[in-house]
Amino acid sequence: MASRRDSIALWKKKEVFDWVNSAGNGIPSRAVSHFRSCGWELDPGTVRRWWRNCEDIWAAKPYQQRLSGGGRKKALGELEDLLLEAIASFNFTHTVWVDETAVYFEDAREQTVQIRGSRHVVVKSTGFASMRVTAVLAITATGVKLPSLVIWKHINGSRKISKVGGTKVAYQPKAWVDSKLLCNWIDTVFPRVLQADGKALVWDSMRVHISKKVKTKSPSAVSRNETRSLQHVVGVADRARCVAWMEDNAVEDGEKGLYGRTVDQFPSLFWATDRRVNLNKARDWWAKRKLHWTTASIVGDIEHWARI
Repeated sequence: MASRRDSIALWKKKEVFDWVNSAGNGIPSRAVSHFRSCGWELDPGTVRRWWRNCEDIWAAKPYQQRLSGGGRKKALGELEDLLLEAIASFNFTHTVWVDETAVYFEDAREQTVQIRGSRHVVVKSTGFASMRVTAVLAITATGVKLPSLVIWKHINGSRKISKVGGTKVAYQPKAWVDSKLLCNWIDTVFPRVLQADGKALVWDSMRVHISKKVKTKSPSAVSRNETRSLQHVVGVADRARCVAWMEDNAVEDGEKGLYGRTVDQFPSLFWATDRRVNLNKARDWWAKRKLHWTTASIVGDIEHWARI
């Protein structure tokens, strides 16, 4: 299940301020190394953010866990209502979840510290030690993977997307996704000649996703903090992963796709007597579930969104 962020009590923040004022000479970032040695998990950006709210934190009462009035700002009601009405009827096949991640190439080593979750790819004798590329991964809400886009570094990167085998390749001066490259990717995934209006892109609020150039491609872009749930993994990735995983499980067990193993994401009312999930009921529940999607961009006319 999704991890929950642990908030830091205000009295701890005040303790950091005391150290900054006394031993840190008023420079917040100096407190990081000191409190890390004490077992605290801090980074310079977090301390600087606390320091900007120094007056409000000092004025807060000692027993408070966080500042009153903090947290995410309220969503725009009209926009959210419009989204929720549309989400109930859109086509999962034409809804694409997008994410970017950095991949590093490094020299082979005999042992590694990380057992799981490493983003490093070990390649022997390539001459490209510590080289970085960006991989753009996309998957539809039905679990169909789209061809991945690999962005390589090139000083004269034209950002033109070409296909090499089953993978799309592009070049960019810094090997990351910018507005121009993202617009080219949208044209590649959603060609206007072959596709009707009304496609939906689900992604986070990264700067390039909500830039002016990208909004020309997706005029119905949803601005930051305008949806109730900001975790797109709940709406798209978990749904696609769980349903596909249960299907594979059912085929292996010879149960004709009706049942899969128990998954924490589903309520207990979907469980059968043997603690397995009824896949048909789970699908109906996912189809009716509306409050856990983060739709950050709608490609095309929103009025035709539900007609695809």
